[in-house]
Amino acid sequence: MKRIILLSLVVGEIACAQAEFVKDSTAELYLRNMYAEQDYRNTHRGSAGPEWGQAFTFRYKSGFTEGTVGVGLDLIGTTVVRLDSGGTIHKNVRDVKRVPGTMFPTKRNGKAENTYSTVDPTLKMKVSKTKLEVGGFLPYNPVLRHNDGRLVPQTFYGQQITSNEFDNTTIVLGKMEHARGRTSTNRQGLAPTGAGVGVATNKFYYGGVEYKLTDTATVKYYYGNLKDFYRQHFLGANDSYKIGPGKLNVNLYYWHSGSDGKNGSQKGRDQGYTATGYYGKNAAGNAITRGKVNNNTYQTYVNYVVKNHDIGVGYLVVSGRSNTSYIDQASAYPDIGGTSAPMITQRIIGNFTRAGERSWFAHYTYNFKDLGLPGLRTHINYTKGHGIKSGRGKLKEWERDFSIAYTMQEGFFKGVTLEWRDAVFRSQSAGHIDQTRLYVHYTIPLF
Repeated sequence: MKRIILLSLVVGEIACAQAEFVKDSTAELYLRNMYAEQDYRNTHRGSAGPEWGQAFTFRYKSGFTEGTVGVGLDLIGTTVVRLDSGGTIHKNVRDVKRVPGTMFPTKRNGKAENTYSTVDPTLKMKVSKTKLEVGGFLPYNPVLRHNDGRLVPQTFYGQQITSNEFDNTTIVLGKMEHARGRTSTNRQGLAPTGAGVGVATNKFYYGGVEYKLTDTATVKYYYGNLKDFYRQHFLGANDSYKIGPGKLNVNLYYWHSGSDGKNGSQKGRDQGYTATGYYGKNAAGNAITRGKVNNNTYQTYVNYVVKNHDIGVGYLVVSGRSNTSYIDQASAYPDIGGTSAPMITQRIIGNFTRAGERSWFAHYTYNFKDLGLPGLRTHINYTKGHGIKSGRGKLKEWERDFSIAYTMQEGFFKGVTLEWRDAVFRSQSAGHIDQTRLYVHYTIPLF
């Protein structure tokens, strides 16, 4: 907390001394209180948690200095305080019923840290309508997506150029070198699901073009290359149509992933440059679950929004021998997992992107404002996957997620949001998991 206050004072001094630098600047303090409990229903791991913590996140965005080249600085600083956590993670402990590890870093003795802090500055420069940024990022695009499912978000580090020089067109070019997990203070290399422990790279190149055809229709192409693991192409299109009293949104997405560098050779794969999937059986009859990247992923999604209702359905297909490819540090660094797949089937627990899997899903969201309860909203979705390739034949899995949130509309607590999320996941491939999360959110504008 002291670090957050210090950052606020530093930014305030800059504001006084460099008026041009902070033109159009904003600063806020975001508070997130979270309680989480995870129950592994059919394994010896028992219950993870309960865990409870408080995060203080200071966010500052500057304007740009005047002149041909404008310079600015963005900054995110976080402090997390542990209020409760599980027992101990240790290699000599067996059949532990309460373990930490999903919300806080752990000490050498296996216990959760009491508090930890991070600071992520991002330098930015702007010429005309083109911006260069160097530092920490929270990416959200079709080939790279951060995870924000705990107290603080997963953060990536590198460089990115964003250009809007051409009408209706956005061009993005970037290189990410490291990532910090949502329960870590350390920066680590980048790897996909299925990489060997400690096997990673510090080179993820990506680029994309988004073109707005009409006021409602957009087409996009992205490319991603995780060195020595995979190359990925993405094509997408989305449009919306006025139908009756509401609006129909249509999204069509496609990802193609193939091997790159060491993943393409047996020698490289023997060194741990592998991906998760199903590659048949070995001479002993055991399933081969790590190998070469080879997959195509197809996604279609439509939703209809009318007044306070939002109902949607979709379908996802994963073909090929490997799972859908995306950066997920959990394989290379088991203690700091928590990356989100950039597919719409990313749920609270599962993401339904296993080799051979075909998934359908449906969701419904309702806003209660017309029933005299402004600020209250609820959401439910159900996803079911089948056809997962494995040594035991084709497997199935499903997940049901439910959430309800209420934002205070008046009084001393105006703007405070209370939220409950509940998930039930049943998988013949990944086991049975129940998870509950409780949040309290509040943002305090500073200037």
